[in-house]
This record gives sequence, C-alpha cells and structure tokens, in this order.
Amino acid sequence: SETAREFDKCFSGGENMSGTSLLVWLDSEVQWFADILDKQMFSNHSPLPTVAESVSRLRTQAKKLLTLGLDVVFLLDNRLQSALERIICEARDKAVEAVKLRWGEETWQPHNPPSKAAMDKCIAELNEAGVASISTFLNKDGGLDLT
Repeated sequence: SETAREFDKCFSGGENMSGTSLLVWLDSEVQWFADILDKQMFSNHSPLPTVAESVSRLRTQAKKLLTLGLDVVFLLDNRLQSALERIICEARDKAVEAVKLRWGEETWQPHNPPSKAAMDKCIAELNEAGVASISTFLNKDGGLDLT
C-alpha cells in the first residue's frame, strides 16, 4: 500500500498515465512473485496443507490492497491457478496410488462363524451398526467376505 501511495506521488502529473503505469508495473511484479512461488513452493512437492496455508495468507495480504483500489487478488488467482491445479492433481494422484498399493497388499480372509446362530448374531450386530446390505457380503460357503 505504501508503494502505491509513493507511486501516485511520483507520477501525479497525468492521472490516466500514472494509473496505467501502476497497473502495468503491478502486473509485472505479481508475475515475478508468482514465478518465484512456482519455483520454491510448487516445484518442490510441498505438502498440500502448507501450500493452502501459504496461499490463504497471501490472499489475506492481497485483500488489504483493495482499499487502494488495487485488485491484486485477481492477479494472483490468475497467475497461480494453473500451478495450484497441478499440485492438487499431483496430490490426488499420489493418494490414489497409495490406496492402490495398500489395496494390492491387503489380504482378505472371509469371516466364517462356527454356527448358524453365530452368523445370525453377527448379521444382527452389523445391521444394528448401520451396515444396510450385509447380505451382499455373504459368500456361498455361509461366511462373510469381511475381515
């Protein structure tokens, strides 16, 4: 905000020219800043919560410039959108791969109660717990395909 006031003092001769010059300068500075963020935060595989906190704080600071009529939030959002989309997709892909890996390692063993009464009790308890369609997990041997 201090920079905008100083810029206005220095270039107060032509009002239209100073406003345009300020916006061009501001756009180039936001681009420079976004490039640095991209190199330091988005390229180093930073954890998603860290990136979210950084972007949140950055937006909070940028909103303070709205009082001077400078919509830096729009410029930042425009510059950071592709990088943010990229790291969100990377985080999603990592999570999916982790689930696939864990699922591949999982060994499922059916639950075979010793008697029909024990099976009925197990089904009743699962129904009470909110498992609505437990019958879909019954196997042909009379057991449950649950671990």
